[in-house]
Amino acid sequence: MITQTPWTERKFEFNLPVGVFPVIVERLRGAPIRLQAMLRDVTNETLNQRPGDKWSVLEQVNHLCNCEEIWLGRVNDILARKEVFERRTLNAELQSEDIEVLLRNFSVVRSKLIALVENMDEPTASLTINHPRLQKPIRLMDALFSTAEHDDHHLAKIRELLR
Repeated sequence: MITQTPWTERKFEFNLPVGVFPVIVERLRGAPIRLQAMLRDVTNETLNQRPGDKWSVLEQVNHLCNCEEIWLGRVNDILARKEVFERRTLNAELQSEDIEVLLRNFSVVRSKLIALVENMDEPTASLTINHPRLQKPIRLMDALFSTAEHDDHHLAKIRELLR
């Protein structure tokens, strides 16, 4: 089995054509549904199992929920024409030990992001902001692509934990 590259080691080339924007939005829209399907009928024991010092499934899902405020904030920073993303911290208020609550939270907060971006035009999707960690300007659609990649990174981790 191929070992998944750690998120912090991922490198991105943000060169997708703007015409891919609807596909990115669809990936974002589908993440909560894919997560719900993946966790259907999973026991609490499996959800809480920690392989060594790695996160459990429950911790992975908590992380996905917590990041939603960051993604929404980044889109709002771009729409506000800020020069650089504001520094944000994870939203610990969304944490829970109840998987059903987490799945519902993820769906609700993701729907806010989708509502904000699903009908954007090409000039708006192409707005740029400086990304402090990556040290380069990125477009709004690149920020959303990175969010979709982050979702899939954690969904792959969860899938691995469920094997």
